[in-house]
Amino acid sequence: MRKTLKTILLAGILLSLSIAQAQDTKEAWVPGKVIKLEVKFDGPDASRINMIYGSLSTLAQRPADQAGFSNSIPANGVPISSGIFHLEFTIPETVIPGDYTLSMDVRAPGIQLSYNDGQQFHFHAFHIENHGTFAQPSVTIKEIH
Repeated sequence: MRKTLKTILLAGILLSLSIAQAQDTKEAWVPGKVIKLEVKFDGPDASRINMIYGSLSTLAQRPADQAGFSNSIPANGVPISSGIFHLEFTIPETVIPGDYTLSMDVRAPGIQLSYNDGQQFHFHAFHIENHGTFAQPSVTIKEIH
């Protein structure tokens, strides 16, 4: 009886640890998936904003087997209503893996503003995984006559 109780208790502890660990892991985004965000501006001049451009970017180093892959993903904002825009980032096949943070270029007539994660707002990073590869080919050039 005592051995069965210890086994059940140990199984319960292991199960709760695995659930806690699973909750701590970030969702991995992969090429082809779409990250959708709603951006809402508040304040007396929020309604004057007429255009936004978003960018998700990473400071991760480019892997050697991903020559030419990008470290940023652009998106044009779609106006939904006064001061509210939607951004949709489609993760391309040629983006390096890493944690991507949001920045935005915001426009109103005669005005251009920059909004960067960690400065004007705080939002979580998106963890992107990409196992695609591209090895940069060598090149030979010769003059012909």
